[in-house]
Amino acid sequence: MKHIMNAFSRSLGLLACLLFGLMPLSSLAQLAPPPPAPQIKFDEMIHDFGRVRSGAIMKHAFAFTNAGNADLIIDNVLPACGCTTITEFTRVIPPGGKASLTLEFNSFSLQGEQIKTMLVKSNDPVQPNLVLQLKGVYWSPIEIYPLTALLFLPPHTDQKLSTTVRIVNQMEQPLKLEAPVSSVPQLTARIIEAKAGKEFHVVVDTVPPFAHKDIQATIRLATNSKEAPGIELNVVVIAQPELLITPPHMFLPVELPPVTEPYTISIRNQSKDAITLKDAACNAPGAKVEIREINAGKDFELVVRFSQEMAKDATQSFQITVNTSLPSQPQISIPVQFVRPPSALPHKR
Repeated sequence: MKHIMNAFSRSLGLLACLLFGLMPLSSLAQLAPPPPAPQIKFDEMIHDFGRVRSGAIMKHAFAFTNAGNADLIIDNVLPACGCTTITEFTRVIPPGGKASLTLEFNSFSLQGEQIKTMLVKSNDPVQPNLVLQLKGVYWSPIEIYPLTALLFLPPHTDQKLSTTVRIVNQMEQPLKLEAPVSSVPQLTARIIEAKAGKEFHVVVDTVPPFAHKDIQATIRLATNSKEAPGIELNVVVIAQPELLITPPHMFLPVELPPVTEPYTISIRNQSKDAITLKDAACNAPGAKVEIREINAGKDFELVVRFSQEMAKDATQSFQITVNTSLPSQPQISIPVQFVRPPSALPHKR
């Protein structure tokens, strides 16, 4: 009986060897355990601060664990905007280890719902790129729209210009504003109460005559609120040139295509009188410049065609010039320069 059992066992062993010998290598690979790998697992992917007063320093630590069976390596952490910073963090986390990534930003000037994100790059083979989010609704006792009011001053004008700044009271207590005071005599301001105690429109006016130059000013308003006893409105007046040139500086790729498309430069005459343009030229080899009058005496285009010959020396700069009948600016000069794309820049050693 014993001999029979031994023979039966040897037969089963032989059969198993034959079966495994006939199995394809791919099937044998499936039976092998997977190689060790890290696994990043965050406690939360989105953190909501809720309602936050604007101006606070916001900070949150995203905790995570290496749930894998190999070292987890954090390659990089990239915030979506420059207003956020990442504090120091552990870059190598062993299996079962815990760590955190802390995102910090200043909520100054933030209003309404905001979302800040950061990209986490690691050696997790399944999810090498993860995006974390910080959410919040930011409010101020008194909100100002826009934060900086802009006025564009045309040349040779004594016409009064105006812009409006909206002030919204987010507090329960009704707001009262005192008469506005300007930091410069070239600007005045007046208040229109849109919603009693809740919303105000501050109209900022220029006071002609004035010099044709840029102005930075502050409009101050005292209030009845202990939370915000004073409000400051920023106003910038930008003096416009007589000739508005777009673009004022041309940048060309180092590798010009075999047949280059024409480039267009817009010239708008903002002076009182009509002008003429003539003698347009470019000192680049093979370049040609054509003048097109779009609106008689007021709007023009320079159509520029470049040749590949000028790209032989990409370090050289060129000029596009055109003569005008405007006494204050008899000639327009537009620099032309070659630039390399970021990927083509030489690496620093």
